Amino acid sequence: MRRAQHINKAGLKLIKKFEGFRSRFYVDKGIITIGYGHACHVYDCSKIHPPISRAKGEALLKKDLVVFEKCVDSLTQIKLNSNQFSALVSFTYNLCCEAYRRSTLRRKLNAGNTKGV
Repeated sequence: MRRAQHINKAGLKLIKKFEGFRSRFYVDKGIITIGYGHACHVYDCSKIHPPISRAKGEALLKKDLVVFEKCVDSLTQIKLNSNQFSALVSFTYNLCCEAYRRSTLRRKLNAGNTKGV
């Protein structure tokens, strides 16, 4: 049994950069969101009282990423280095696990076509 991977610091930094931080609730593509993309339609936000700190936003992000780490880990059949894994977690966090499952990127990767990816 292989050991589960986790996003590295560079991957976390990348997601934080692309998502941006908002201390208060905002609407992103019709979804109520807070922090670094914490989506309230997926997670219960009823106990979050804005404004939140960056540390709270990062804690929410790290908790959210567990699902995406498991998704990438379970759907990827080849061994990935830390940066490859983290990039895929970032991709999956942005688009959703189902999109990664159906993606050409995942099919090519699992076929060993890392150059095509």
